[in-house]
Amino acid sequence: MQDRRLLTVAPQIGVIAFADDVQYPDDPCYGERLALATSANKKKLTDFAVRIHPSLQSPANYSKAFTEAFRLLAATGNNSDSALTNGRRGT
Repeated sequence: MQDRRLLTVAPQIGVIAFADDVQYPDDPCYGERLALATSANKKKLTDFAVRIHPSLQSPANYSKAFTEAFRLLAATGNNSDSALTNGRRGT
C-alpha cells in the first residue's frame, strides 16, 4: 500500500482586501505568497478580514484583485516548502 502522506498537498490560504488598491494583513510576508493553513495563520487572516470595512467612495477594482490573487498563487506554486508557516518563511 502506498503512503498517502506522499500524495497530500498542505492546504494554503490567503486574504486580499481590495477596492481601488489591494491590501494584505499587517505582516508583509502575507503579500508574498499563500500561507500554510495553520491555526495561527487562520487566526491572523481572520482577524484581518474582520477589520475590513467596505468603502463607499472607491469602486471595487476586480481586475487588480484577480491579478494579485493569481500572482500569489504563482509565487506559491505547488511547493509547500515555499509556503508560509505562522506568517514567516520556513519557521
